[in-house]
Amino acid sequence: MSFIIILIILWGTWRLFTDSIDLAMDAVPKHIKLEKVHDFLSSQTGVEDIHDLHVWAMSTTQVALTAHLIMPKGFSDELISELQEALKNEFGIAHTTFQFENEKIEKECKTDC
Repeated sequence: MSFIIILIILWGTWRLFTDSIDLAMDAVPKHIKLEKVHDFLSSQTGVEDIHDLHVWAMSTTQVALTAHLIMPKGFSDELISELQEALKNEFGIAHTTFQFENEKIEKECKTDC
């Protein structure tokens, strides 16, 4: 009977254990598909490219995002507000930080890339 109780406890806490490991590793939350977030941001007016896109769970209920958006024609405060609201509604990402860049910066390759 003790082994049955142990199995029930293990089965019931497995999700909590894996979620805590993901939090500790700053992993992308399971309910968010990074490719879909990338595609969503890429499809926004004026966005030519995206790099350094990071999404992680800050807690079990809060998700954060940082991204560098290449926008040669600039951006507005209205665009930032629209992006933040859309990410919150579509993906549940409430904490966002964007860095806007005017042109794509090519990484220098000193060895084989």
